[in-house]
Amino acid sequence: MITNGFDLGLSVYGVVKGEKMDKLEYALYRAKGIGKTDCSKWYEGFYSMQTDFPYGKSMNAAEKEKMQKHFLSYDEVMDFGMPSLHMRVEIDPETLGKCSGCSVEGKWIFCGDIVKTPEIEGEGIVCFGRFRNPEDSEGIYHLGFYVDWKEAKNSVKDLCYWSRKHGLCIVGNIYDDARYENKK
Repeated sequence: MITNGFDLGLSVYGVVKGEKMDKLEYALYRAKGIGKTDCSKWYEGFYSMQTDFPYGKSMNAAEKEKMQKHFLSYDEVMDFGMPSLHMRVEIDPETLGKCSGCSVEGKWIFCGDIVKTPEIEGEGIVCFGRFRNPEDSEGIYHLGFYVDWKEAKNSVKDLCYWSRKHGLCIVGNIYDDARYENKK
């Protein structure tokens, strides 16, 4: 599973000039729903986890993990000027991806997205973590969102660099693409 990193208390950086991202959007996540009607539907919202512990019973870590449920909360707009509904859906935590704060053509980029640009042959996966650009001095590392290029290992990895370049596009995500089964 790709780590999303914002649990470290980091702020979103690199929002393109003219785009507005307020503090609420810093917590935006995307994941697939669980259930008969939600299993193939993607949701965007605020992530929460609920653990139901039986009172007075001691449990090991594996038992506690089985008791955890993962949710995204989101707003659903109603017709005819009615107030919006606040919805909550149970999600598959394996598909959870954090919003990077960068966008392409008005669409947010999330961890786990597959991106492509005409400047580099092949595709890349958006990740969060420690990375190194090829031009960096020895021992210099960055912490943030980056693109793990499949074929062009000596290319710039910083996601914000690529999101500002024309031609970057989102071509899918690793959870819907069978070629990336081992990257989840």
